[in-house]
Amino acid sequence: RSFTTLKGEMILDLNPDLILATYGNDMGVLNQIISLDLTIFCLNPLDLEDIISSINTIGVLTQEEENASLITGDMRRRIEIIQDETAFIPDSDKPEVLYIVWYDPMFVAGSETYADDLMKIAGGMNIMSELEGWRAISIESVIDKDPDVIICSGMGGGSYTIRDSIMNDKILAHTGAVRNDRVYPIEDPNTIERAGPRVVEGLETFYELLKDSPDTGEAPENETQPEQPVQVPNEPEKPVDTEGSYGSIILIILILAVILLAVYIVQVRRND
Repeated sequence: RSFTTLKGEMILDLNPDLILATYGNDMGVLNQIISLDLTIFCLNPLDLEDIISSINTIGVLTQEEENASLITGDMRRRIEIIQDETAFIPDSDKPEVLYIVWYDPMFVAGSETYADDLMKIAGGMNIMSELEGWRAISIESVIDKDPDVIICSGMGGGSYTIRDSIMNDKILAHTGAVRNDRVYPIEDPNTIERAGPRVVEGLETFYELLKDSPDTGEAPENETQPEQPVQVPNEPEKPVDTEGSYGSIILIILILAVILLAVYIVQVRRND
């Protein structure tokens, strides 16, 4: 029926060979399933590495190790590309980020969430990392932390609603994120908040949003600046050798005169 509210009878009617469960599922229904001797495996990944491990484990349980390895291998490759770009960025150069999933009351990602792990790998710092899990916070705490970037996440287009509310909030207008127009809606929150292969898409989204410098949007120092065209000095014009030119003209005139004279002499002799 939903992520947290399961319908036990429907699950039992399916008679599955394997049931996968995760943190947040209805424990009453899960205990009912366990009592019926059905095979159930519970997962609770806390970060990106846990998600990869869970996918490999599911591959073993379903005898699909090869497919699972292909999926996690591609995930690791894409993660490493971003890690290579962000691993040596000093903390002083990292943008401070607020990840918000509800506006009133303001509900945000603390530590031990996928969003927290992704923003760290992508080169950012979670300003609410001292909180654990998903927590409600006051607007005053946001002003106090003054985030460089605010990322808005809400299902069913809610990301844009949250962004509009933040941009129109007169109090939050004092934050660097609002002043510099760095309040971003997430198109598909599932890529960040669900423990599946698409979480690397969420990581890539974070990286693209955070890679610009937090103040002016200029490229950070570690990014290659476009090369300026090389200015080649104009060579001085060579003086025209007028004497040589006049000598060549005189020589040509003399040759033509000799030819005309020869033609004239031949013509006179023929007439005689």
